Amino acid sequence: MIANTHYMTNSAGQFIYFLEFIVNTSRYAVQINSYVLDTDIQQITPYSSILVSCNLVNNRAVIPSNILSSYTPLGTSIGSLFTFEPNYLQFADIEDGQYTQLVLELRDQLSRSIVIRDPNMLITLYTETKKNI
Repeated sequence: MIANTHYMTNSAGQFIYFLEFIVNTSRYAVQINSYVLDTDIQQITPYSSILVSCNLVNNRAVIPSNILSSYTPLGTSIGSLFTFEPNYLQFADIEDGQYTQLVLELRDQLSRSIVIRDPNMLITLYTETKKNI
């Protein structure tokens, strides 16, 4: 059940399963009760904040310095589209040099990797060249 993420966690980090195993003495058996998850539950995600990090970014305003952006997933429900549109463009410095790859990572508020099961994702990055000062 853990490998398939068929559980929730409480505030103490303990696993909560929607199954109950009860000894049924009148039938000489173990009875399994299963419970459906209410689809009306909002904000079931354990993520209070999503951090977007990039291996090229050197953002001196935050720790760790590779954080490009952060946002809070509000107004989403199970299976709904998860969107984020900032009110303004956010730029971060990139150290001078040549790079062979760009790595973007989505992490939770505790900097743990987020597993994304949806293969359809669109991330738009704007770039701007440094102006000579």
